[in-house]
Amino acid sequence: MTRAPERPLVAAGLTVAVGLAAQDVLGNFVSGAFIVTDPDLNVGDTIEWDGKRGVIVDIDLRVTRVRTPNNERIVVPNTELATGTVTNRTSTGPIGVSYEFGIPYERTSRRREYRQGRRERAQPRR
Repeated sequence: MTRAPERPLVAAGLTVAVGLAAQDVLGNFVSGAFIVTDPDLNVGDTIEWDGKRGVIVDIDLRVTRVRTPNNERIVVPNTELATGTVTNRTSTGPIGVSYEFGIPYERTSRRREYRQGRRERAQPRR
């Protein structure tokens, strides 16, 4: 009869072990439910998170699949997206890229002289 108190203790230990093992899976499911219902994250959006960037290909309850600019597919656990900072680059409209470049003045003046010379030659003589 001394074994009876050990059974609840073993059951409690197993419950704790299973609970700890399932913590990540359950966290991913809960995070997935939030991500699926979140109107700010949709398939086709370009996102940045944790120093990575890509386009959302699929959103599942456990993971989100993302295609990177290098055409790699990354499977991201939903807890990583739900607990971190995610920047959605396409939620406000199309992506634009701006570059600053200059043309040296000498080059534009040479071009202008060339065009003026062509115009002078093209004018009929009187």
